[in-house]
Amino acid sequence: MKKIFTLLSLITITSAGFGQWSNTSNLFANDQHMPVCTENGEQVKPVVVSSIPDGGYFLVWEDRRAGFSQPAAIYAQKYSATGNRLWATNGIRISESSNNQQYSFSSNQDDRNRNYAASDHAGGLYIAYTDDSLANYEWKRICLQHISPAGTRAFGGPGKIVAQTEAGSTDNNRWPQLIADAEGGCYVAFVNSSLATNDQLRVINYRYQGGGLTSFGSAIMNNNIIGELVGNPCGTGYQATYTNPGSTVLDYNIWPDLQGNCSVGMSLNGNHGTQGNMIGYNKLWKAKQDYTAEIMLAGADGTGDVAYQQYHKGEAYPLYQVRIDARNADCAVGNQHIFWIDYRVASNGFAMIDKSDLPYFAVKGITVNTPGNINAELITASRRTILGGTGSAPVIFAAGYADEIYTAVPYQRASNSNIVIGYNTVRPPGMDSMASFRDTLLGTAESEYDYSLAGGGTHIYAAALMQENSTDNGKHVMLQHLDIGTGGPGYYYFNYLTGNKRGIMIGSELNTGFGGSSIDYDFPLVTCNSTGNALFSINEVGRYTRVSPVSGTSGLSWGAMGLPAGSSMSDGHYINVLNPRPALHPTNGTGLIAWNDQRKAAGDNDIYMLHLDQLNVNNYTPPVKKIIPFPPGTLLANPNFLAGSSGSYSYLEAVNTVNGLLSPLAAILDQQNLGAVSTGIYEHNGTVRVQGGIPYLDRNYTITPQNNPVGTPTTIRLYFTTAQFDALKTADPLIVNPGLLVVIKQSNAGGTVPASLVVNGSETELNPLKWEAVDGGYFIEVLVNGFSNFFIRRSSSTLPVKWIYIKATPMQDQQALVEWKVTDQVNVKNYITEHSTDGEHFVQYSTTAASESELYTSKAPLVQGMNYYRVRQNDIDGHFSYSKLVTIRDETADGPSVYPNPATTSINVKGYQLFNTWKITDIQGRVIRQGKVSANAITVASLNTGVYFLVLEGNPGKNSIRFVKN
Repeated sequence: MKKIFTLLSLITITSAGFGQWSNTSNLFANDQHMPVCTENGEQVKPVVVSSIPDGGYFLVWEDRRAGFSQPAAIYAQKYSATGNRLWATNGIRISESSNNQQYSFSSNQDDRNRNYAASDHAGGLYIAYTDDSLANYEWKRICLQHISPAGTRAFGGPGKIVAQTEAGSTDNNRWPQLIADAEGGCYVAFVNSSLATNDQLRVINYRYQGGGLTSFGSAIMNNNIIGELVGNPCGTGYQATYTNPGSTVLDYNIWPDLQGNCSVGMSLNGNHGTQGNMIGYNKLWKAKQDYTAEIMLAGADGTGDVAYQQYHKGEAYPLYQVRIDARNADCAVGNQHIFWIDYRVASNGFAMIDKSDLPYFAVKGITVNTPGNINAELITASRRTILGGTGSAPVIFAAGYADEIYTAVPYQRASNSNIVIGYNTVRPPGMDSMASFRDTLLGTAESEYDYSLAGGGTHIYAAALMQENSTDNGKHVMLQHLDIGTGGPGYYYFNYLTGNKRGIMIGSELNTGFGGSSIDYDFPLVTCNSTGNALFSINEVGRYTRVSPVSGTSGLSWGAMGLPAGSSMSDGHYINVLNPRPALHPTNGTGLIAWNDQRKAAGDNDIYMLHLDQLNVNNYTPPVKKIIPFPPGTLLANPNFLAGSSGSYSYLEAVNTVNGLLSPLAAILDQQNLGAVSTGIYEHNGTVRVQGGIPYLDRNYTITPQNNPVGTPTTIRLYFTTAQFDALKTADPLIVNPGLLVVIKQSNAGGTVPASLVVNGSETELNPLKWEAVDGGYFIEVLVNGFSNFFIRRSSSTLPVKWIYIKATPMQDQQALVEWKVTDQVNVKNYITEHSTDGEHFVQYSTTAASESELYTSKAPLVQGMNYYRVRQNDIDGHFSYSKLVTIRDETADGPSVYPNPATTSINVKGYQLFNTWKITDIQGRVIRQGKVSANAITVASLNTGVYFLVLEGNPGKNSIRFVKN
């Protein structure tokens, strides 16, 4: 049960706090970073934990403030929901041990895959860690600490010792992990290794109460017993026996099952020739009610014997446990009758999920909701096997299962009469089901790779950095997104929202130096809250950490690879950001990301953090960083990789090495795979330059993509400072506002940024789609068919039309009437009405020929939510201009639907106008039929009776509609 602070406690804590969030509007600049700990020595590897229920955050880190020759310690800090620091400046030490303490441990998996600390659901903190128990630091002990909301330690000395090496023993305890049990307690997991018994992965359920630590149960998760047949004493048959080879734990992870229990995924070697490498699964679960299970054991005489198993409310038990049944057996040799006991293994101490020739790597798991009375559990691992005598390419394998939301005990431990299997296999009546799922989560690579896995609501996310092919220029950043689909009443399935099992490429490293510099990435992290909102983050090595929410269509909402959370420089030197780790508020769309960097002059690592907001707001992007001037001459932006997957504006930014500020030079709408994009500017200092009698801006641009777009225009934004625009206005009094500017596009075969506009006959004048004032300057937006040099100036020709007004009015049948008035029409060819649901991505609908009339009307779609309309005017000579945007918010319009439903021969689609293509899939996601959307009915007569989905794709994205074929 969650505990709630009293009002007095809240007042006491708040009054003791210091400061508040420096940033609540996503201003990603270094001066918005909040210092967490700036003590002497090294502070590294921060862990961020959301505090429940108060909405605050804990930060935990490994600390060497006492000096590098001294043992490492662990410190922690707490912040309130509004950003007030609640504990001592630079944190509190979690124990007074004189030994080396740490929570991170050596592994091929990234430390940020694992959990070491968790909220106690009452404003306090649990943390698990190792403590060197001997002077030679050879063996470690596992410790646990509880910190109260006020910052008080529960246990003195090294903390509560959970496991340690006894005198004279060779046991080694290692790899602690910890998660909350959502009832004020926690689960602590660790591996005990012994030459005598192999590895034992133990999980213990603890709760701090009454001034002490209470255990509610523990179990070994990987007990391994193998049944065998040997010759019987008479030599006439077989005798059943067993062996106990144990198992080696190569790797493991734990995760909450959304019912207060602890699920465990393990990479195991069975230490027996018939087993080899396995993915093992188990769970330490708690009884929700007192329950007596009546089970049937195989009796000594071969018949079933009734036995009873007591389960007590609140106590923890293993889901899978060893059961060996004994049965009398005999044989005869001549006149001699020989008796023995057959030992039959009815169940092993874990469930085997998969088996392979080679060891599994990076075993992980996640549990998410379904709309029904089950949860969905996904167990994943990097898998290889032997094919043709050589190892196969690694792939991330996933197996999905239904996880019962039980009322007393899981059905596996419920009463049953099965004497063959040591647990119940019969699901209770009315329990929902999941489609069988054993498939690929992320695609093959040249070598084994780690990945992050997260989930919430009904959504599952994974991200990885991997070398897909040996010929690739660098490792690719891949993102996968699944959700739980409904295939009928009480039936669910895992659904690939990306549309493929490889994932989608959202970025790439760059190792050739294209554009003058490289791109190297750290480990990509996906973090998710309980509502299914996800945050992607990745460290661009040597520069900054990038962050972005993951959109519903699996791209990044804040552009290609997200937005830098700050600059790579401070006070004239590079700060070297490392180990970024975020956490999200459970529900409200905010979060926190922390890291260690070396911005301090001494060069030591300190802990900093940044508050993140509006992570759950559709069609939101953070404010543009301030537009700043740069030193005169040529400047190259940091490269970015545009894979075309985000569908959002992606910035090409540069660092001013004088003041360390990061500022955008240009932005590109990321809708095509442009690859690595190099952007340079030339900053002119002096009298405004003039070409052909027309002054032009003191900043010009050269943009060179790795892949030039073919056949599809690309939208770009060019940024310049207020001072640069004011200087141009002074030089050219005909310029009133940026709306009178045009962009001169000029070819550039060499890629070098020119210092001036020298006409070469390739120039094209581009009218802006829009302009906008931003902090420190402006941008103008143009549509281009290729990249090259760009200069900005006043148009050399008269605009063909003057816009008087435009308005849009709702009509019936999901349509809007768009009306506009113009004057001074010169050489106008036609007008095209365009519609958008986000104000960025427009679809053309109707074309109206120009006439002598100054008043025009046209119809366009009207959908539920926000609708954006504009009119494009096309000139006879190819020039064009746009009206301003107008909007309609419609809260009544229906989304697309299918009728009749159920259907027999055909279906019609209401609201089809915004969509381009359709496909019919079965409940497994297999495409049955597909075509282009039109007003015509879709024939379904040939489909078998059952449940299907009509998937529509177009400007609003993807929309899936369930229908039944009778």
